[in-house]
Amino acid sequence: MPKGTPEAIAAKITDVAHDTFIAGMHLASLVAAGVAVVAVLVAFLTQRGANAEAGAGAGHI
Repeated sequence: MPKGTPEAIAAKITDVAHDTFIAGMHLASLVAAGVAVVAVLVAFLTQRGANAEAGAGAGHI
């Protein structure tokens, strides 16, 4: 804060900055959790079966 800033205003700016940071981190955590859930679903839906290697390359030159 610049010198001469009233203490009440400096405290309010600090509170707003803190609240904004916490809100941003909360949103980022929710987005990261959503991405992780989607990644797990994609991994389960695209995993190879038990016999996937047995037929690999069959019919290819």
